[in-house]
Amino acid sequence: MLRFVVKRLAVSVVTLLLISVLVFLMIRTAPGDPVEMYFDPMQFTGPDRAEQVAAARSRLGLDKPLPVQYAVWLGDALTGNLGRSLADGRAVATVLGERLQNSLALIIPALLISLLIGLLSGVWSALRRNRPTDYVVSFLALVAICVPPFFVGLIGIYVFGLQLQWLPTAGMNAPDPTVLEGLRHLLLPALILGTQGAAIYQRYTRSSMLDVLGQDFITTARSKGLSNARITWRHAVHNALIPIITVVALQLPTMFGGAVIVEQIFAWPGLGRLAVDSIQGRDYPMLMGFVMFIAILVVLANLLADVSYAVVDPRIRV
Repeated sequence: MLRFVVKRLAVSVVTLLLISVLVFLMIRTAPGDPVEMYFDPMQFTGPDRAEQVAAARSRLGLDKPLPVQYAVWLGDALTGNLGRSLADGRAVATVLGERLQNSLALIIPALLISLLIGLLSGVWSALRRNRPTDYVVSFLALVAICVPPFFVGLIGIYVFGLQLQWLPTAGMNAPDPTVLEGLRHLLLPALILGTQGAAIYQRYTRSSMLDVLGQDFITTARSKGLSNARITWRHAVHNALIPIITVVALQLPTMFGGAVIVEQIFAWPGLGRLAVDSIQGRDYPMLMGFVMFIAILVVLANLLADVSYAVVDPRIRV
């Protein structure tokens, strides 16, 4: 098992290194000059503007060749120094940590909602295959997958925020924050962010359960007189978990990507809004830190899925 994990870790490190090179080149060669966003345009004028631009580029290290810039960034990143934001001069790692807390406050409840709804509805559909309830649940899941999250978000704001006025439509807390107010602000964006994930889990769970329910060991369990509940939860669901593990692991970083849209719609001060602001402001260090954070999440999610496979089914280690 240890050898299996070490091999996966080595592959993960090489993958992250290649991703960092690609992302660095894409960001640094993108159109636009961050120096133009770094200074106040009202003060960044005059006959010596060219000299000011050159001095600013030198101070920010943007006048060096790209390989040198990457080597400097990589050396600092390996020590935990991701640089400073061009927008406000704060440490990138500090800002990412603050925003990560806000994003996790949204993503963790959304993930729990999607798992609860998706897994239970998937099992329910599989046990009632080709019945009206199966058709209804599967159709709703298909609709949830097809409808873009921003459209669902706008509908949710209009119905629950503007028409019914049950839930707030923006921000994390009211001016006088309480636990109840925090939950009211969280409920709508968490539901919308978790809806698409729940639909995906439902489809995969249903398919995996149908495959397991047709296996010989399920027939053997029924012939032994085991109850339907024991057969379903002890045997069928347990063996149907392997493909679900992959989907759940890969959905974790995907939810951070989906949170970009949801956080913009609901003015949620998380990593998603930070990424959009960094793109608009050409904040190279902040954007690089955000993208590498997502890349690390994806690699770790795949590693977690591989290790989970090996735990659930020891034959995979071979």
